[in-house]
Amino acid sequence: MSISQATLTAEVVKTLEIDNTDLSRFKVYEHLNQAQLFLLNKMPAKHLTAGIATATFNLVSGQTLYQWPSDFLRLIQIWLNYSASVETSEREASRWDSDQFLRSFNAMGTVNFPFYDARREAGFAISPAPSADQATGGRIQYVQRHPEISATQDSLMDARFKNLLIYRAVALSALVEDYSPNLNERYMALFEQELENFMPKVRNV
Repeated sequence: MSISQATLTAEVVKTLEIDNTDLSRFKVYEHLNQAQLFLLNKMPAKHLTAGIATATFNLVSGQTLYQWPSDFLRLIQIWLNYSASVETSEREASRWDSDQFLRSFNAMGTVNFPFYDARREAGFAISPAPSADQATGGRIQYVQRHPEISATQDSLMDARFKNLLIYRAVALSALVEDYSPNLNERYMALFEQELENFMPKVRNV
């Protein structure tokens, strides 16, 4: 379920008490897109079911580096199978962290306990390197990058996030030309409060 851009902009315009002709001046679409990107990057994947994608890829003999899908934004998990299609049997790859492991990345993985390193330019690495080609030997689950909200493009986020998009866009737009610092403070607080419905803060007892 998408969220109409007309609904989003109308609420922002109404709250800021500006005209529709001021959308550009107050960077309303830009701030709606910043809010959308923030949520896609920070929201737990379990709340982003409409924005989760899964893709398989082929393992190539001796190749450790693979590219992200074109609509990739954030990784959830990688699965590998070095001897059969990942669709028939899979092994969840573990994330490699140089601060946790003394051995080098290339020396860490085995076919039964593979690792991945997502900190590579435009892609990720797997360990060990495949010793033979394997069609659909890998699968990746990830958060998709959404199209930018515009006058002709609705937000593809779930309707549950409507208030979050509006609150954050209002808060950001209120700072343009120092228009209303009070609105910024009030609506950023509303945003944080609404966000806790999905991402409860851990509080010290």
